Amino acid sequence: MNIFIDSRINDDQWRAELYRGSLFTHSPTSGAQKLCQLAQEMVKEAFRPFDPLKIQESLPAEKCAEILAVLKPKFIHHAESKKYIQQMLSEAGCDLSRTYFDVPRMRTAFPGNYLKSGIAYAFHPHRDTWYSAPFCQINWWMPIYDTRVQPRPEEPVELDPQVRVVCDVAAAYQFSAAQLHSTVPNTSNVTRYSVDFRTVHLDDVLSRNGAPNVDSACTGTTMGDYLRGTDCSHLPKEAMAVYFDGTEIQYGKS
Repeated sequence: MNIFIDSRINDDQWRAELYRGSLFTHSPTSGAQKLCQLAQEMVKEAFRPFDPLKIQESLPAEKCAEILAVLKPKFIHHAESKKYIQQMLSEAGCDLSRTYFDVPRMRTAFPGNYLKSGIAYAFHPHRDTWYSAPFCQINWWMPIYDTRVQPRPEEPVELDPQVRVVCDVAAAYQFSAAQLHSTVPNTSNVTRYSVDFRTVHLDDVLSRNGAPNVDSACTGTTMGDYLRGTDCSHLPKEAMAVYFDGTEIQYGKS
């Protein structure tokens, strides 16, 4: 596995490396910083007057879950979220006319046994391709603060050696949707907040280029989720149709 830090290779080479299993880390950009600042402001407001990094000391888990149930969708649909992702992609050298992204999601990981299920579910080792993600999907993840029945493996998984990329606020790293990954247990005494989203490139969608299929055998597709980097329009219907297998709810149909 190769790890690239602030690499300047072009978009096509970057995606090819990701499909081969490499990891990429980008230092904070203006768009990423704005997205994280928006998330911080929303988290602070939602948990006011308590410290969101130590919310487990101030609120029962049930009340925290109620707040997150409002906060997380509010962040996803905030008017600025998509704009900042578009800026991030441009700053990373992506061709916005051919790069499509899905909405950003806010994740939380609490210390100890506080709120480990439901809206704060800690993901076991998995590949996104087990959940109908295309093999050309690229995952983006970044921390918001300076803190540290679903498909499951059908046989024991060797979790070591592990690769954990520790980065600054708004530094983003990317990996293939076919990479095996999981939520890292929070062994600190503060809550971990992060943002992630996903992208696909139209050329790879049309050519069905992407990471190799190691062990995925899912049905359906998530192709209806992605929005073009220039105008937030969906992928062309003919591009999505390549991935339809009759089991999904097709875009534009109920």
